[in-house]
Amino acid sequence: MVTKKIIYLLTFLLVIPSVYVSRGQDKGTPVYDEKHEATVRLVLVDVIATDNKGNFINDLHIEDFLIFEDGEKVAINSMDLINFNMTGILYPERKYIEKKTIPVQMKRKNRFFIVFDSLNTIRRVLNRSKDRILEKLIELVKAGGEIMVFEITEEGNAQILQTLTSDEALITQAINKASGSIWVEKTRDDLNVPKIWFEDEYRNLVNKYRIAELLRENREKVLPIKAQFEYMNRMRFEKSLSGLLSIMNMIKAYPGRKPLLLISGGFPSLSLDKYFPAGIYSTVGHSDLNAAKIDDPFRVLGKNRQRYGEDIFENLIQFANSHNITFYTMDPDIYLRHVFSDMTFDSFFNIAEYSDIKQDELSKLKILSAETGGFTLQGANKYNQFQKLLESDLQSYYELSYYPKRKKADGKYHKIEVKVKRPGIKIRHRQGYYDYTDEQETSLLFASASANPGLFRAISFRAQAVPFITNKDKYRLWINMALPVKDLILGGNPNTYFKILKMNIRVDNENGEHAFNAQLDIPIKLSKSQRTKFKNARFYGYNTCSNELKLKKARYKIIFSLYDEETHRLGTVEQTMSVPASGELRPGEVVCAVFGYLMETRNRGRSFSLSGKDGSLLVDKLKFHPLATNQFYRDRIYLFLQVYSENNRSHLKPHFELTNGDVFQGNLEGRIVKEAWNKKANIRNLIIQLNFLKFNPGEYFLNIKMGDETLSEAPSRRIKIRLI
Repeated sequence: MVTKKIIYLLTFLLVIPSVYVSRGQDKGTPVYDEKHEATVRLVLVDVIATDNKGNFINDLHIEDFLIFEDGEKVAINSMDLINFNMTGILYPERKYIEKKTIPVQMKRKNRFFIVFDSLNTIRRVLNRSKDRILEKLIELVKAGGEIMVFEITEEGNAQILQTLTSDEALITQAINKASGSIWVEKTRDDLNVPKIWFEDEYRNLVNKYRIAELLRENREKVLPIKAQFEYMNRMRFEKSLSGLLSIMNMIKAYPGRKPLLLISGGFPSLSLDKYFPAGIYSTVGHSDLNAAKIDDPFRVLGKNRQRYGEDIFENLIQFANSHNITFYTMDPDIYLRHVFSDMTFDSFFNIAEYSDIKQDELSKLKILSAETGGFTLQGANKYNQFQKLLESDLQSYYELSYYPKRKKADGKYHKIEVKVKRPGIKIRHRQGYYDYTDEQETSLLFASASANPGLFRAISFRAQAVPFITNKDKYRLWINMALPVKDLILGGNPNTYFKILKMNIRVDNENGEHAFNAQLDIPIKLSKSQRTKFKNARFYGYNTCSNELKLKKARYKIIFSLYDEETHRLGTVEQTMSVPASGELRPGEVVCAVFGYLMETRNRGRSFSLSGKDGSLLVDKLKFHPLATNQFYRDRIYLFLQVYSENNRSHLKPHFELTNGDVFQGNLEGRIVKEAWNKKANIRNLIIQLNFLKFNPGEYFLNIKMGDETLSEAPSRRIKIRLI
């Protein structure tokens, strides 16, 4: 879907309190010009038209085409012939305002995206194919194209090996980095174990029914084998598709048709019962396995915030079609039916069975390419097919457009069918598109960022989550962020008076299991007076907190994803959070330490409680505003501590010393401003005033000990700080 926005000017009153920098409110209520946006919706359909020999047909007119959406004919708005032979500057954005009766050739840079699926491709097979792959890609570069290279690693992470370039040396280096996997075949090793047990029956193949009967009789031995095989396939399935979704989110904003070559040994199938005799069903196969999912904390792929089952693959195809991404898939292996040159025949007593698995995995590649308007490169002739790809699909295509009848996005998938009136012409095009709402688009982007945060670094910001203890083994996540003012807050339209940033916070335990997810909007007032304040600030502080959570694991992985809708940029921050276990704490152990500033407030709050409104810590008629970074000026700063204490009369006092590395720099005096004991959690809450004026600016370590005068056995906490 392509959208065109029209700006209207009206008048309105804007009165919103400042969130954080000075925490003050502007005096008065200035009047501004309000900006209303009207969206003109347009659907683009890219069509490859060839004769029976695969040669591109370049003389079609708009009258030669018919377009149907959901079976109903729609009026074609425009047609352009995109020709990549016309190298030069990028084409200007075209205004779709009238029909054209003849093809209008447009200059457009030829971009080609490569994805190496190292998770599902055997390393030695990939390595011996790299030279041929590189040879074909260099031909594309010499014709004036640019190439971007990605990899889905063995661990399931998506990463960029090379940004868009036409430099042959850089492309060569990127392709050589793609690793492939040494563990692909291991996932099938579990299938061989029963064959080892019943070697004679398998080798002789005298009675296949007897083999099945033996497996059923030994169900208790076979089920764990099957469960392991299914589990590994599920993991590969989830990671593969999550990686693809992330990569597609990275490239979707490029204009026009986006050809993507996926080099893969195939995607694992989740329909695995046929590889075992009837009656051999595992618990994994019918519950855990069928719950195979792609992280989707939104409402696009499923009503329950996750989409279950293998039909998730269909949603990936719909996403590709919605963003004009065309898949060309290549299996680097060379195989014939039932003959696999890389298999060790001594370990496979039934090669036909492995062939069935391989065919299932390769069928995913064929479906992916066919449904998105591309084709599959497999077998011994795949490089000849690659040459045809260079000569037809990557040289020219027709870009048709039409207006959908819906005025607003409905969040549903709509089928597209294109017909050509002239006989003897074959056409390929995307089969439909998902009319995503803005909410769905943002959520898809957050899902990709959570799965592969390393791909999304367009915004540099700071964030941390602190486990704030509320009760025994119960916590609230105290979330503190520092957003760059110059690049982010003031980096957009200078005439904008109000800005909303979107944030997603994803928390998984150390086993990769989902623990917490939240999306929130960060409203920012940009009045003239507020902009003046921002000019003197490096960061904009924003704080919030979660509801009470029961965190049972010692370590959690947190991914913060920040999206700026105005500039369409997304940034991520990764954090590993340690959670203190109450049963392992020693008296005087510091379990939470946060720097911040203390301000007076008119209203009295519950002592040492987190505010759900602004994320501050309420202490009587004071508010403690936390910092997202341990970087501050040397004068008065406050430190909030949570210390394990089994009673309210602890004789342990805070002691502070500063070191530069291991070199002692001096002691600090700390004045306790407020303190209280949480009886339910056995936690002593303290706010302490510190002063670093006698120390020079620079990086230090602050060592905190809670103990008596001797400090002999007092547990300590070490925090890295930067004085400015």
